[in-house]
Amino acid sequence: MFHVHFIWAQSTSGIIGVNGKLPWHDRGDLQHFKDMTTGKVVVMGRKTRESLPQRNKKLPNRTNIVLSRTMKSTKTIKAVASPYAAIEQTNQDELWVIGGHETFQAFIKAHDLNKIPFRLDAYVSVLNVDDEIQPITAQDSITWAPTLDDRWVMLYDHMAGPRRRLQKYVKVFR
Repeated sequence: MFHVHFIWAQSTSGIIGVNGKLPWHDRGDLQHFKDMTTGKVVVMGRKTRESLPQRNKKLPNRTNIVLSRTMKSTKTIKAVASPYAAIEQTNQDELWVIGGHETFQAFIKAHDLNKIPFRLDAYVSVLNVDDEIQPITAQDSITWAPTLDDRWVMLYDHMAGPRRRLQKYVKVFR
């Protein structure tokens, strides 16, 4: 069965972005992300792609797919209009959804509709960074982590130990 993995880092309050950017820099978590996704297919929304710091807005050493109703494919990035199209574009038995919120929600909805059955899980890094992203004003655009309802089952909740910023890694499945 095809496997869809979600991966994201969030603050303890559930924030994954502020004003279209990752509001912290944690080298260890970025390395974790790289280790998990290098050589794999990654799917992101258009806004997540636009937030990438690289000049060509592509994550290196990965097949990049953008979920967008308006974007067209380029030489280096495939654009698709639905989670099902992303799955069909994949030449592997898995893909990694890296954000943002609307893209996570689209895959959750596709999983619920079950038109193309797939397994769904999430790798979540919880970072103790709320004090670094404050103050947030009414003018700020906040992106929240997906809500994991009671249909998600905790597989592990690993406390990170002595590192100040990384509070824990969590893996859940649905």
